[in-house]
Amino acid sequence: MNWDAVGAVAEGVGAAGVIATLFYLASQIRANTNAVKASVTREANHAAREFDYLLVRDPELMELFTRGFARLSELSPDEQRRLGFLLQSVLRDFECQMHEYRLGLLDAKLWGAYQHNLKLLCAQRGFRTMWDALPFGHDEDFRALVESHIPE
Repeated sequence: MNWDAVGAVAEGVGAAGVIATLFYLASQIRANTNAVKASVTREANHAAREFDYLLVRDPELMELFTRGFARLSELSPDEQRRLGFLLQSVLRDFECQMHEYRLGLLDAKLWGAYQHNLKLLCAQRGFRTMWDALPFGHDEDFRALVESHIPE
């Protein structure tokens, strides 16, 4: 066997190794993407549960949340601030979920369920007043989404 033939065989083996490495990397990227999506879903569900648990564990906060939207003008300034911070917290979770959905990290059906909950929140009687009064730092896309869910 001459050196040209040995070189050709070595190039073939090297090319096969590169191709095998590319297939391996593709499978690892796919597995990592799936793991990231699962983590994002878990975190989104955790945020929703934490908000629910927060209200359930604290009857006073639950009452403030319920009464605040129904009769916002009857709240003291301190209660209005508390409700504002609570609202800000839950809206930040929704905004984060919107961005994760747009990045393809959150399942469309799950985002649809969260968006439904956002619509329910925006439909609360005192929501418009709170939304307009608080200095929210949300991006334009999220503000537009919330505005589209507030009943006229």
